[in-house]
Amino acid sequence: MGLPLQGFYDVDFNKIIKGLPEKFIDNLNQLGGVSEFIKCEMHNPFAIINPETVKLVCQEMLLENNVDVLLHTIAADVQKTDDRITGVFIENKSGRQLVEGKVFIDCSGDGDIACRSGVPFVMGRESDHNTQASTLMFRLDNVNIQKLTEMVLENPNEYDLPEILPRIQFTYNKLHILVGLKNRIRKAQEDGINNIPWDRVCYITCLDNNAVYINMVHVDGKDATTGDGLTEIEMKSRSQISLIHKVLKTYIPGFEHSIFTQSAAWTGIRETRHILGDYILSIEDIEEGKIQATSIVVGGYPIDIHYASQKEQYEKLDFKKIKAYGIPYGCFLPRNIKNLLVAGRCISGTHQAMASARVMGTCMGMGQAVGVAAALAIAKNCEPRELEVELIRQGIRELGGYI
Repeated sequence: MGLPLQGFYDVDFNKIIKGLPEKFIDNLNQLGGVSEFIKCEMHNPFAIINPETVKLVCQEMLLENNVDVLLHTIAADVQKTDDRITGVFIENKSGRQLVEGKVFIDCSGDGDIACRSGVPFVMGRESDHNTQASTLMFRLDNVNIQKLTEMVLENPNEYDLPEILPRIQFTYNKLHILVGLKNRIRKAQEDGINNIPWDRVCYITCLDNNAVYINMVHVDGKDATTGDGLTEIEMKSRSQISLIHKVLKTYIPGFEHSIFTQSAAWTGIRETRHILGDYILSIEDIEEGKIQATSIVVGGYPIDIHYASQKEQYEKLDFKKIKAYGIPYGCFLPRNIKNLLVAGRCISGTHQAMASARVMGTCMGMGQAVGVAAALAIAKNCEPRELEVELIRQGIRELGGYI
């Protein structure tokens, strides 16, 4: 979608995601599809990627490891006996089929299989079930990035940045993330431009020269777990692009001659269901930097909440730096179902906690961890919940993972 890879490093610039995700980075690097990890005080180190190279590398890694791949396929329903899943119904051009198995892993992002299996969950924020805003990324070419960075450095009052985002990074880094310029958005609003979806400019530079990905579309208050809701999110997202582009061309130096060239294939969904598991990752766990003996993944990305309502997002932006923390195995074990594991942004965690754990690097670590757990459960002919966590941790270390 054009987002950078984040979550691989903690606030102290220690690499906390290793193993198969690291191999993925190495393969990208061999094809020139990723930058070095770039130091950033706001986001922790991040890497710029070429989305097209990512698609190829993912495909090649799957094929090299003899994974049976089905594209254009959805998991539609489950077959269950008591508290065990016996199969998952999938649908594609071939019609409906049943895939049987011993252990199942739900990486749908929304906890679809867990939900269809009867696993309890919380939707979004605990107090009102609102979810973080959704964003459709889009790309602009023919952007004069040098002109913009010079103006930001020379006129800090007019082209304001958060204190946590030092201007010095623009002096030395052609590749960067910019978040800020709220004064310019306010100027556009004062000039009568209404319905600007976010109160700041946010872009990520590309590996290509003079091109950026824009992270400013915001759609609130929609349920991305329904067909109607997801359709509404997508259509509303696309309708915001022309207004955002107009504001950038008119009020942000360097964008005057920019050209809209591409939008992502689908809208990025930050939050839907949080399944209830044996352990619920909390904001206290993260703020205290707890790394428990049962942890199988380490997170460290800041708490990054894109508020559900425009009123909240205009008043404040939660972006809190934190120390590294562990995600216990119980977060991946849904209640009520014995042979199901869950990984990704729908694991067992609170709204605030998952605002840190939802990012790509951390989710890659989750996938690696539950993959190890599933393989061990099959090898030992036991349920995932019956495994000794230290065996999972050892299996992750054998893959080069960080624990």
